[in-house]
Amino acid sequence: MALSIIEPNITVAFEETSDPTPSGGSYSDDGTFTDTKIFKCAWDDRFALALQLLGGVSAGGATGVFTLPAAHPDYPLARVRSIGAMKPFGRPSGSNGYVTWTECMMSVNYSTGSGEYTTDQEDNTPFLREEFTGSSETISLPGQYFWNAIGGGVQEDPIPQASAPTQTIRGVSWQLTWLKLATLPSGFLSLVGKCNDSGITSRRYGITFAAETLLYGEPVIKTSYNPDGTYALTATLSLKYRPTGWNNFFGKPGDAATANPIYAQGSATPLKPVTPASFSPLYNLA
Repeated sequence: MALSIIEPNITVAFEETSDPTPSGGSYSDDGTFTDTKIFKCAWDDRFALALQLLGGVSAGGATGVFTLPAAHPDYPLARVRSIGAMKPFGRPSGSNGYVTWTECMMSVNYSTGSGEYTTDQEDNTPFLREEFTGSSETISLPGQYFWNAIGGGVQEDPIPQASAPTQTIRGVSWQLTWLKLATLPSGFLSLVGKCNDSGITSRRYGITFAAETLLYGEPVIKTSYNPDGTYALTATLSLKYRPTGWNNFFGKPGDAATANPIYAQGSATPLKPVTPASFSPLYNLA
């Protein structure tokens, strides 16, 4: 699944124009740098130049190669994000009923920050994003362990389950978004509903999740497109973190503060309703 990353090789002749006067770039309040330049090239070369500036999975002409978008000449951290208007320039001529032109004025938009790729070189690919969002869930403790009391504190009978105390478990949702996948890894589907069988450390944030604390929920798979028209897949994977683990449960009042494993009657092996499995296919595609 890994891709070889190469810098672009612009072979189409072009030149930057100063009409209109270039902006020199700007910064937004979140630190994103943006700039637009105007390039002039031969009219018949405009599409080839646009593809070379944008890069992409197959722009390098070889399978398994990703060509980075062209870097800004003054600020290399900014890369080409999109191609704007391609305006005709020069002397028009007629051909087969259509007007053709000698040259094209092309708007080329650069920026840093998020876009169709990231700057993280995970698994030798710049296509992995990591994000965290807070989450919480409320569960009911077993009502059979809680009793109503009459005068004098005498236990009378267990309270109904509907009236049992609740326990709030707070965690996070860890989202992994893979961009520009050529194929869908089988683990993205086969691991749904399972938990991690070993610890996993976020490379982006350095947070370690202990075994069986991550539950893999339903992925969201979408189709996107490369500049050359070939399709790619974007997959967002949701891993829900529960600090107490997905195979531990709260028990009677004396144990209510601590989640523990459960056992089938007569068995010394903990019962695991959520099947542990290796999450390496979700986080390590190489």
